Amino acid sequence: MKEHTIIVFHGSKLKRIYPDERSLSGVYRKIIRFIKNRKSGSPHTGIYVSERSLEDLIKSLHGSKYYIHNKGIDPLNMEVHPLGVNIFLSYGETKNMEPPTLCKKKKLKALKIPVKVFNLDQQIAIIQSIIDRRLHKWI
Repeated sequence: MKEHTIIVFHGSKLKRIYPDERSLSGVYRKIIRFIKNRKSGSPHTGIYVSERSLEDLIKSLHGSKYYIHNKGIDPLNMEVHPLGVNIFLSYGETKNMEPPTLCKKKKLKALKIPVKVFNLDQQIAIIQSIIDRRLHKWI
């Protein structure tokens, strides 16, 4: 099974991430520098990097599981499970392409975020904002 560099954002543990995109952009650059020098660890509070298969990661997570795609359910209608929400974003060669076969095979639901319009940092900011609002009953 092919290993990937997996970046996990633990929303409840993230610190110093603000609604402006520059904040997340800076964290994203920090992650890239970290990956170039190491295989695994924590480049920022609440963010973890590891080399493992996507299948192993999917098996280990609990709660709602989604992947980002141009077609899917409206993010405002996603299930916010008490055990958490896990959202898989594809970056690199698979960006703007068909959803990862493994995500479909494992029955993850597609979450509609126009990947051709929003950068990775914007996608993360949108998702985190919606989840925070849902958890706090603002929407």
